[in-house]
Amino acid sequence: MYKNFVLKLILLLVLVGATPAFTNDWLYTVRPNEAASKIGKSYLVNPYRIDEVLAYNNIVDADNLVAGTVLKIPVNYLKFGPARVQVTSVQGNVLIQNAYKESPLSTLHSVKLGDKIITGESSSAMLRFADGSELLLGSQSELIFDVLTQWGRTGMVDSRMRLLKGSAEGRVNKLQGSKSKFEVHTPSAVATVRGTEFRVRVGKDNSSVSFNEVSEGKVQVANNAAASLVPMGFGLVAEEGKKSDNVIELLPAPNLIGAELEYYGTMAELAWQQEQGAKAYRLELFEGNEAVSLIDSNLLSSAKAKIENLAVGDYTVRVRSVDDNGLEGLDRQHSFFVNGKILPPKRAASLTHFDINKKVEMSWQKDQMFSAYHYQVSDSKTFDNILRERETRSSKVTLREQLPIGTYYWRVLGKSTEKNSSYSLPIPFTVHLPKTIKVEVFDVKEGEAINAKWNNFGQSQKFEWQLATDKEFKNITQQGTTNENKVALKATNKGYYYFRVAQIVDGKTLAFTQPEAIMIY
Repeated sequence: MYKNFVLKLILLLVLVGATPAFTNDWLYTVRPNEAASKIGKSYLVNPYRIDEVLAYNNIVDADNLVAGTVLKIPVNYLKFGPARVQVTSVQGNVLIQNAYKESPLSTLHSVKLGDKIITGESSSAMLRFADGSELLLGSQSELIFDVLTQWGRTGMVDSRMRLLKGSAEGRVNKLQGSKSKFEVHTPSAVATVRGTEFRVRVGKDNSSVSFNEVSEGKVQVANNAAASLVPMGFGLVAEEGKKSDNVIELLPAPNLIGAELEYYGTMAELAWQQEQGAKAYRLELFEGNEAVSLIDSNLLSSAKAKIENLAVGDYTVRVRSVDDNGLEGLDRQHSFFVNGKILPPKRAASLTHFDINKKVEMSWQKDQMFSAYHYQVSDSKTFDNILRERETRSSKVTLREQLPIGTYYWRVLGKSTEKNSSYSLPIPFTVHLPKTIKVEVFDVKEGEAINAKWNNFGQSQKFEWQLATDKEFKNITQQGTTNENKVALKATNKGYYYFRVAQIVDGKTLAFTQPEAIMIY
C-alpha cells in the first residue's frame, strides 16, 4: 500500500508540473457514490485522462470522491461534436438549402452546420437548438448556420448563425459554461445573447442596418465601430461601420379594445389604443394558443385590423407599436377561437323596459346572408321555458299579446338556405307598471253619476278606488274594486269630495294616486 501511495504521489507531482493553467474550464459537481472512472467515460474524449483532471483539482484519492465536490475540467478534454437543430414548426413556403440540394423544409428535417433556411412570403419556421433555445424565423428571411457544436452531455452548446435578410426572434435559455454561445450575425452587427428574449431584423431596404429589440434579459450588439449592451425593454439600431450606441427605450405594449375570446364566421376584428410616439403597428398572427407557428405579419398604419378568411380553430395575435426609428416595441398577446358559424344577427337599439300598456318590440340588424329569422322569448336566461317563438322575414317584431309584469329574455337566429346561425346572446327586458296613474274626474250636479277613469293597464288589471270628504281619506264615503279602468259613482250630497285609485298586483294594493278634487253642486 505504501508503494502504491508513493507512485500516485510521484504521478501527481509530474502532472502538476506539466499541466498548463487552463483558462476555459467546465465545472462539474460530483454526485453521490459516483466513481471517477464513470465521469471520465461520460464526459472525456479520452476517459483515462480523468487522472489528469483529478490531479488538476489536487485530488489524490480517486477511489473516494466526495459528493458535492466541484471539478474543474479543461474544455479541450471534453467530448464534443456537431449539434443538430430540430425543426418544430413550418408554416407556408420554407426551403432548406445546402451544397448538395434544395428541398422544402419540414419537421422531419434536422438542420446541421452549413445549412441555409429560406422562408417565403407569409411563411415561418420555428427551430429548437440542442440546449432547448428556440428561434422563430420570420417571413422572407434567410438564415445560415456557421457554428453548431455540442460538448457531450455538459449542456454547453455553441450556436452561431447569419441572418442575411428578414427577421428572427430568439427565446434563448441561460447558457451553461464558458464555451456556450448564441450569436446572430447580420451584415451590420453581431447580437450575442446569454439567456433572454430578443428580436433582430435586417433592414428591408438597406441590409447594412439591423434593428435589435430586447424584451427580456440583455443582449450585446457589436460591430467594428462599437459595442453596446441592450437591456430589457430597450432597442438599438446598428449600421455597418458606424458607431451605434444609442440605446432607445421601446414603446409599451398596446392595450386591446373589446377583444373577443370567440369570433363567429371566418373573420376576427381587433382594435387597440393608439400609442403616443407610434408611427405604425406590427400585427402578427399565429396558429394555435401560443406564439409559435407564425402565419402572417403585417405593418399597419391604423390601430385596428380585420383578419379575414380564417379556418375554424385557435389563433394567437401579437400587436406592438413601431417608433420613428423603426424599432418595434413590447408585445400585447391575445388568443381567440374562430368557430366558423354564421354570425348571429346583431341587436339594434331595442328597448329593454316596457310599460305594461305598451306592446313589447324587438329589433336587430338585418343581414343579407339571412332570408328569415327565428326569435324566442323566455322567462329564463337559459330558455328552459319558451313563452313566445316565431319565424319572420322582418328584422323587427312586436309581440301580439302583452306579457305580465316581470323580467324576460329574447334571442334570435338567422336562417339561410345553407344553414342556420347560432342564437344571439340572451337580451333581457322587463315589463313594468306605468310610473303614474292619470285620473280624470269632473264636477257634477247632485244626483248625477260621478264618472272617473284612468290608464288602461291591459288584461291583467285590478284596481281599488276610494271617495272621501277629506284629502287624508279619514272619512271615506264610498270605496270598492274593479277590473276596469273606470268607475261610475252616484253623487248623493252637495259638497267637496276627493277621489283616488291604486293598482292591485298579486293581491297587494300599491300606492294610491294623488287625491283629485270633485265638487257636487
